[in-house]
Parts: sequence; structure tokens; C-alpha cells
Amino acid sequence: DSDRVEKLVTAVDHPNFGVLVDMGNFLCVDEAPEKAVGRLMPYAFHVHAKDAEVFEDKLKWYGIFNKLLNPKHGEGYWRYRMPGLGQVDWGRFIKELKDIGYDGVISIEHEDPLYEGSEQKVKEGLILGREHLAKFI
Repeated sequence: DSDRVEKLVTAVDHPNFGVLVDMGNFLCVDEAPEKAVGRLMPYAFHVHAKDAEVFEDKLKWYGIFNKLLNPKHGEGYWRYRMPGLGQVDWGRFIKELKDIGYDGVISIEHEDPLYEGSEQKVKEGLILGREHLAKFI
């Protein structure tokens, strides 16, 4: 979570040590992405655009450590998605990035299992994610 990451960065206290802000990962540790962005952007070197969907029924049943119980990809309480197909509010996130003056790169991190299996599916997913992000950039 962003609290522990911030503590690590401040403990290291070196200008070459920063963070990669990845919106999809915050959902997977049951943290509101907007909280994490406000806390971690001062230390950010790069930003990933990855979305996630959380299955509340599985989260309530297993808790955030259920991947340890069943490590098979896709059988946890969350699933990574392309930007726009999960629960991240990309309009809000991009606005926050602009408001704080971030002018670095935003890379799509492709881990969406529904857009895997062939080169064509991977391309479709990346195009979909890029088109969604383009609405806000």
C-alpha cells in the first residue's frame, strides 16, 4: 500500500530512489487509487496505466491474501484489465497528474488476461487502452 511505499522511499532518502505509480496495483491491495496518487506522486519516476476489477464477493470471502490460497492466474479476488475496463477513474487520475505538473510518460502495462493468447488480441487490448486514455490526455 502507499503508506508502506512512502515509508520505504523516505527511509532510503536518495534522489535516485523513487516509485512507479501503477493505478491497477492499488486496487489489488484494497486501497483507493486517489489516496495513493496524492501520497506517492511526489516520489514518482514513471506511471503505468493498468486497470483492475475487484470481485467484491471473493474479496469478502478470502480477504486480500487469497492469491496465496489459490495462486492460479485469474482466480483471485481481482483481475488486471486494460485501461477503461476496470474500476480506475482515469479521468480523475489524469486530471490529478496534470494538476501536480506530471509531464512524464504514461505506459500501458498489459496484463489483461482477456486480451492474451494471440498477437491480434494483444494489439486489440493495447489499442482499446490507448483510445480510452486519449480521452483524458
